[in-house]
Amino acid sequence: MEAATNLLDADRSSLFLFDERRKAPVSRVAQGLQEILIHMPVERRVIGAVWSSGQPVLVTDTARDKRFDPSSDQATGYRTESIVAVPLMTKGGRMIGVAEVLNKRQGKFDDRDVDLLCSLAAQAASAIENARLFEEVVATRNYNESILLSEFTVEQLSARHGLREIDAVRVKGKKKPVRIFESLRHCWNDTPGLTESVALTAAGLEHFRSRDWDGAERAFADARKIRADDRVAAMYLARIADYRTTPPPEGWDGVYVMKTK
Repeated sequence: MEAATNLLDADRSSLFLFDERRKAPVSRVAQGLQEILIHMPVERRVIGAVWSSGQPVLVTDTARDKRFDPSSDQATGYRTESIVAVPLMTKGGRMIGVAEVLNKRQGKFDDRDVDLLCSLAAQAASAIENARLFEEVVATRNYNESILLSEFTVEQLSARHGLREIDAVRVKGKKKPVRIFESLRHCWNDTPGLTESVALTAAGLEHFRSRDWDGAERAFADARKIRADDRVAAMYLARIADYRTTPPPEGWDGVYVMKTK
């Protein structure tokens, strides 16, 4: 949210993410506050107005806007004078939260500020959705006990040495697949045969995704000869055995569909 504060020349900003348990937006990023969670009933305040309508809200003078509730200011000692708040919408059109920026340093917030914050909010919503999806995948799989990275993180890296792709997974009930990578940089120089193991994994994935079960089985079996504790190779050998009995449907894109959420 620091980028939003700077771009809009504002004093501070907050990010409210919808809490399924509380059924309300909860602020987990609030500049200028330390270890404070703000629970926001959906029917109250500017945040509630955005959440209820799905539309941006621009308040140039809180003293003249009935939607402004001063209770947070009273609790924190902060003085809110103007607000821009916009929804965080996923690409699928689902609202997952609200971004709020407070107090323009020079002049007043205007429609240009609203457009800028909407653009940033779209990027933030995409990043949050991807992170949540990755966490959901990792939490239900049995990969090696190592450092795992999503494709979204890997795309930001300038150097990709020491990484190996280990899976492409689609969570049950969701359309978007997630590619998962394992970082081996911490043990690259201390593990014999690691270079060959990574190459065999890449070859095995290529065979697997093209439905060449024999070629995939040979590659992953050879990978296990190098690293007997390689859970990734063991996982694919089990998948191959399963697919030999029950092949994936025609038009399969090589992505493994998780059976549970």
